[in-house]
Amino acid sequence: MKETTLSIFGFGNVRRAVVRVLREKAGFFRERYGLSFKVLSVADTSGLVWLPEGIDLREALLVKENFGRLSAWTNDYEVYNMEPSEVIEEVNPDIVVDVTNDANAFSWHLGAIKSGSAVVTSNKPPLAFHYSELVGEAEKMGYLPLRGNGHGGEAGDSPPEGEPAGRRD
Repeated sequence: MKETTLSIFGFGNVRRAVVRVLREKAGFFRERYGLSFKVLSVADTSGLVWLPEGIDLREALLVKENFGRLSAWTNDYEVYNMEPSEVIEEVNPDIVVDVTNDANAFSWHLGAIKSGSAVVTSNKPPLAFHYSELVGEAEKMGYLPLRGNGHGGEAGDSPPEGEPAGRRD
């Protein structure tokens, strides 16, 4: 089984769906694709929580819902103030999940792709204004293009039937 590491940027409303999929579909990903996911870091506008052993997503949700910000999470986790590009370089996740509304995310999306991380995003400006450059770099790195589900700004071709999107290894 391959363990796939993630960094999640944006821990607002969309994060509920992302976390729900990661928690509720863990068995599906494990059985169908031989994948397990470990979230190394989560960030909101108040700070970044990073733990190399993995973040407890249930606890992260409770902190965010009870205190409104991840920076209130001080029990077992240190809170950092880092730019997304710094996080990508330091944490080095397999997948960067961007559910922010950062209009300038293009630069750190491109940096993530160039450093070997896949990028999954609901953030429309980087795709609307820089789609060709992002997809071109992703294809150079050996990533399959993705097709959107009609709810976001993703576009392109689907991977072959029954195959997960991601690197062609």
